[in-house]
Amino acid sequence: MIFILAPHKVAGEKGNQKVKFTKENMAKIERIVNFLSVELNNRHIKEIEIVDFTNFEGKQLKIGQEMAKRFREIMSKKGFSINKNAVVMLTGKMVNFKDHQRRWKVDIRVQSKEGKIITSYTAIFNL
Repeated sequence: MIFILAPHKVAGEKGNQKVKFTKENMAKIERIVNFLSVELNNRHIKEIEIVDFTNFEGKQLKIGQEMAKRFREIMSKKGFSINKNAVVMLTGKMVNFKDHQRRWKVDIRVQSKEGKIITSYTAIFNL
């Protein structure tokens, strides 16, 4: 008998539907930004580029654009300059699970333009 283990399959095009963030989701984003802010402030970084979040194949998703927009808004309020020419960038990869299509795993990474990872964070969102 042979068993083949495979990762969860991602759901179809669910990431291109309009998303409405709940208060719980916004609070979670706020907590993540607080964590990232501490890491960036410890390194005296006040300027960052925030790239629209994608799926693991690099495909743009509407939900990823909305998620990045929320990060831009909150980080701006925390005093960070959001600039496409910054030497540090925040990226996100998102995947939703076939058995829980409203549940998303979001891997967030802050890195230099050269690829050196400064910090990262993984969260689960129910959207």
